[in-house]
Parts: sequence; structure tokens; C-alpha cells
Amino acid sequence: MTMKEKKKAKGVKIAFVFIPTIIIISISYTLIIISTFLINYYSVENSDALNRTSLILSYVNGLQGYSSKQSETATTFIYNPVLPNGQYNMGPISEYMEGKTDEAKNPKNIMVWLKELNISNEDINTFQEVIDCIDNMEEDQAHSFYLLNQVSYIDLESIGLFDVIIEFQLSESELSITDDDYLKSQAFRLVQSKEYSEYKSFISDTTRKLSAKYTNDAKELQQRNTNSLKLYRGLLWGSIALILLANVIFFFILTKKLVLPILRYAKKIDLNEELPEEHALYEANYLAINYNKLLERHKEFEKELRNVAEIDSLTGLPNRYCYNEFLKNVEPKEISTCVLLLDINNLKTVNDTYGHSKGDELIKKASNIIKETFLNNEGKNCYRIGGDEFVCILDNILESDIENYIKIFEEKQQENDISIALGYAYSDNVSVIGYEKLIMLADMRMYVNKKETKKIDSRPVN
Repeated sequence: MTMKEKKKAKGVKIAFVFIPTIIIISISYTLIIISTFLINYYSVENSDALNRTSLILSYVNGLQGYSSKQSETATTFIYNPVLPNGQYNMGPISEYMEGKTDEAKNPKNIMVWLKELNISNEDINTFQEVIDCIDNMEEDQAHSFYLLNQVSYIDLESIGLFDVIIEFQLSESELSITDDDYLKSQAFRLVQSKEYSEYKSFISDTTRKLSAKYTNDAKELQQRNTNSLKLYRGLLWGSIALILLANVIFFFILTKKLVLPILRYAKKIDLNEELPEEHALYEANYLAINYNKLLERHKEFEKELRNVAEIDSLTGLPNRYCYNEFLKNVEPKEISTCVLLLDINNLKTVNDTYGHSKGDELIKKASNIIKETFLNNEGKNCYRIGGDEFVCILDNILESDIENYIKIFEEKQQENDISIALGYAYSDNVSVIGYEKLIMLADMRMYVNKKETKKIDSRPVN
């Protein structure tokens, strides 16, 4: 390893940044666990009390809701038990029956659940008074239903109402009444009486007071616990802040000394450039060293590969691949251009008569003439595109100069005893016509020239 590479590979290893960070974070997590345990310890009692209060409030609201719904649906049915079409008014009575059969809303069940919550005897007595009022209301409702059942055209047993309501015994005088209107008015009177209204008012006022009491108790309990939890929450947030600080420092170092250098490396790699020296972590410097060594080998290989891919090994001219890339990427400019298509005459005859080695010599001789005549200083304007085919592109040329080139080209053919068919096409502004049309026109003229050359040149091939 060279001195330069040793210098690049210097730097703090990531482990020396990572390990202290892990220690700090571990200590912080220990503090978080302790503070969390303490917060939970003091919060459980508060939570249980709040849940208990919430449950009691749900029972309070349940009693209020049950009594209101049952009273409303019963009253609606009692006022209008039969619809104009002769059918029973099943909407409200179905809701009433549903409420009676719902175990979760049953006041007796709610009383049992309230006792399980160990509430004060005073509150138990208050709840009992509410439930007693509900029972009295339901008794009045049942009384009304039984009176309605005495009406000549109403049979409440047929809809199963009596299976769910309180069983009620009518007096002998009520049983003897046959006046439908009177029976209905008596039923109305029961759910419109002063006592019935007082039951409703008592239930509403009492449940509201109970709700307010338990809500206030919950707020006071929450306030008492808030001060106790502040210390442990402060410890928790302090631990979290320590973790965040450790992470910020760690990622700052990691970003500055590893991530950003790697991003800069990525841009250089994208541009196929050598990676610069960085005051980075050891791992980034080590990456740069090995990449630069790989890049150097790659450039050498690429150079060799490009020569193989783009240069015709026999003639040294750019090959058909280079020619196709030129056509694919060239942007026609407002310049004069001449395209020449050339084809070696009698190559097949030489190959068949004297062998391919003689044919290769003929190709080399033809390519040398083409290079001597048309090849520019850059050496990239002439291409071998087939076994005996060549293309030359001359930019920024006057049309009058083309004949001079062709004359020189013909003289060199005579000197070397070789025949090459030639066709060219010229444009004083290639951006208008384009290279492809020029090539097509030059190709057509080359084949015309080739036919004419074959008629004139009937000499045997040496």
C-alpha cells in the first residue's frame, strides 16, 4: 500500500463513535424504565378510580336514559295504540319491549353492579330511590297497558306485551268497564298524572346531581395525582431528551463524517471521477481508496474495450458501431457537408481466387487510400461499415473542392492498381436535408458508379 493510500485510510473508526452512544442510550433507557414504572404505579390508582367513576356515571346515565325512553315509548303507544289502517302501532311498543328485555339496561341489574363498586351507603340509598321511582312509573305504564287491553278492538296479548311488563291486576270495577273511550282516557290519565310527572322529575334531578357529584370527585382526584406525577414525568422526559441528544450528536458525526462523504463520493462515481480525500471516518476513507484503485483498472479496461468495440482491427478505422452511434447522436448543424459511400470492386473475386488473406490485403490497401485522401485530423470521419464498404463524411467543405478530392482519390487508385466505386451527395446546409437523406443519395450514386466501373474495368485481377 502506498503512502498516499495510508493517509487516505486514516480516521476514527465508527465503533469509537457508536459504543459511547450505546452506553449513553442504555443509561437513558434504564432511567426511562424506572420513571415509567413509578408513573404507572401512581397512575394505576388514579386510572382505576377514574374508570370506576366513569362506570358509575354510565350507570347513572343508563338509569336516566332507560326511564326516559321507556316513558316516552309507552306514552306514545298509549296515546295512539292503533294506526288508521287498523294495525297496532308497533314502532314505540317494540322499542319499549326491547328496553324491558335488555339486561344491560335493567335497573335491578344496575343496582347489583353499583353495589359491587363499593359506593357509599348514602349513594346506594339515593340510587335505590331512583330505581323505586322507575318501578312506580313502570307500574303506572303496566296499569295503562292492562286498561287498554280491555278496549274492545285492542288485544295486547297478541303482540306479546304482557310477557315483558309488570303483571298487574285490574280492580273489579275496572274489569267491568265496557266503555272504550273511558278505558282509553283512564290509561291516558295514569301517564299524565302529577305523581307520574314527579317521578320523572325526581329521576332527572337526582341523576343529574349524582352525575355532577361523581364528575367533581373525578376532577379532584385527578388534580391530587397530577402533582405526584410531575416529578416522575420530568425524569421520563429528561431521559428521553438525553437519548435524543445522544442520537443528534451521533447522527451529526455520522452524517458529517460518513454520510456526506459517501454522497459526495456518489456524485463523483456518477461522473466516473476519482474520489477526493476526505476528513471522514476510517470506513469512508477506506472505501475511497479501494474505489480509486478499481476506477483506475476500469479505465484501462474501458480503453481497451472501446478500441475493440469501436475500431476496425483490420483497417484501424472506426467501425460500423461507431458509425451507427454517430447517426444516432449527431445533431445536424447549419454547415455544408459531403457524404461519400465507397465500395471495393472485385473483393469477392479476389477472396474466391486467391483466398481471404489476399482479400484482407486488398481491404487494407483500399482503407489506406481512403485515409490518405479523406481522413481528417481527428481520424473519426471515415468508417468501415461492411466487408468492402466505407463511409466518409466531410463537413465545412465547398462543393468545388469535392472534385479535387475525387481526382486525388482516383490517382491513388491507379498508383496502387485498385478499383473502388464511389458515390457522394452534397448539401450546403445539412440541417435542412439531414445526414440520412445524404447517405441514401450517396449510396444510390455509388451503386451506379459501381456498375459503370465494372463495364469499363474488365482487367483480370492480379
